[in-house]
Amino acid sequence: MKKLLYFVLLFAVVQAVACRNRNQNQAVATEVSEQSRSAPDNNDLLEALQGKWRSDSDSTYVLEISDDTLRHINNGQLSAETAIEVDGSCINTACPDADAADGWCFLEKGQFDIQCHLVLKCNENELKYVATGAANGQLSFKKVR
Repeated sequence: MKKLLYFVLLFAVVQAVACRNRNQNQAVATEVSEQSRSAPDNNDLLEALQGKWRSDSDSTYVLEISDDTLRHINNGQLSAETAIEVDGSCINTACPDADAADGWCFLEKGQFDIQCHLVLKCNENELKYVATGAANGQLSFKKVR
């Protein structure tokens, strides 16, 4: 009986030590993974958005981004102006459907809401993004020179 109790106790101790080591290894692996997957600098991403962008699907629709202000212009008329903020990791609660592995995000802050946009492509000539949670799909723009 004492031998059985001894083996049960020994087994429990071995399991506890094994579980503790496994959890420590996972924590270290997660920390290293997070460090190696650092997000781009938000200021650089905001800089990439600057300028005028004409819609590929509607030539009368232009986005104008200056500093942290986004202007929607339709037929030459200002239709909306909002503040924007870059979230390179897409971690803001307004971006639940966005995955930074697919790009990066910027937030358009209206008077009563925040719309998250997942940027799929942004370079000196082209801007493509998806308004997360919206039904209108991907928006595509060319830089206006």
